[in-house]
Amino acid sequence: MLFKELVIDHVIPEKTAKDANQLADLRISHGLGADFDIVGDENLAPACRACNIGKTDYLLSPERAALILTQVAAQLPKFNRLKARYQEQASDDAVMLGVSVAIEKGLISPAEVGNICAGMRPAIRRSTYINRFNSSATFPWRRSGGRKWAGCSTSR
Repeated sequence: MLFKELVIDHVIPEKTAKDANQLADLRISHGLGADFDIVGDENLAPACRACNIGKTDYLLSPERAALILTQVAAQLPKFNRLKARYQEQASDDAVMLGVSVAIEKGLISPAEVGNICAGMRPAIRRSTYINRFNSSATFPWRRSGGRKWAGCSTSR
């Protein structure tokens, strides 16, 4: 199965969180702890699209659910590390985009960005930011024949 064919499935159907009595019964029948979060990462598992569509809101047997949730729990530390790394990267990318737009609009100069980055820590991050701003990678239109973005037909 290809990665692109996978979807994220709630092992315990999300709708059970809406009914407090059903959730309480489910915690007992499926051996879920009081801190088990139906909408949390510990209840998410990859599934093929066809299986997920077929399952819809079907509640798996306690044994089947326990098997899947045990496998999910074993992968949670790795998942959480990757999630934190990608969230930090997305945050860094959002900052870079904001600064790039500010430079483009003349609200801040590249030299000012360099001065700000020089005060950042750690040194690795500082050099990464400075290198990204000093390279043409920050300004894709410089590499695309004068167009603002590669694939954009508007000339600068």
